Amino acid sequence: MPDEKDDDNTSLDRVRGERALTRRSGFMARSVRELAEKARRARELAQKDRKDREVQSTEGIEVVFPDKNLEAAVRETLEMPQASLTREHLKGMKKLEADNKAIDDLTGLEHAVNLTTLELYKNQISDVSPLASLTNLTSLTLDSNEISDVSPLASLTNLTWLHLRNNPLSRVSVDVHLPNLRSEVFFLET
Repeated sequence: MPDEKDDDNTSLDRVRGERALTRRSGFMARSVRELAEKARRARELAQKDRKDREVQSTEGIEVVFPDKNLEAAVRETLEMPQASLTREHLKGMKKLEADNKAIDDLTGLEHAVNLTTLELYKNQISDVSPLASLTNLTSLTLDSNEISDVSPLASLTNLTWLHLRNNPLSRVSVDVHLPNLRSEVFFLET
């Protein structure tokens, strides 16, 4: 019978060993899960950091104005006669008055996304597409220019004041491209 007892001890050792293995593998599984969670959090933080740096890097990008008269008006408004103008600087601008300045190109102004008032009376502007991204605009004066297509202004849904007098536009053109504007909001004379 001693042989049977040895078999029982061997079986017990085997069971004890399996339990220890189970405990160790449970510990290892927990450790692996914890490490995977830490790695996931680290990846998320790295992505967020990368996105933050991208935003910061685009804010510091210099804005180039092909029209030097428009650039001069922006510099005067921002009180920055010499320094480079960046997207961040233009974001800080709420109002721009550039009447009768011989401006014919609005490129660069699309970065002034927080403008609420823009006055460009008596210039030579024909293309208003750079204004399409200025969705915070509530007041826009474009009298006495050379504008024949107002379709880019359709995205300016916050407009409460729009002047378009003395431009080569028809009332039908305005109604087609700006159907949401009430007729009392804009003034159109040709």
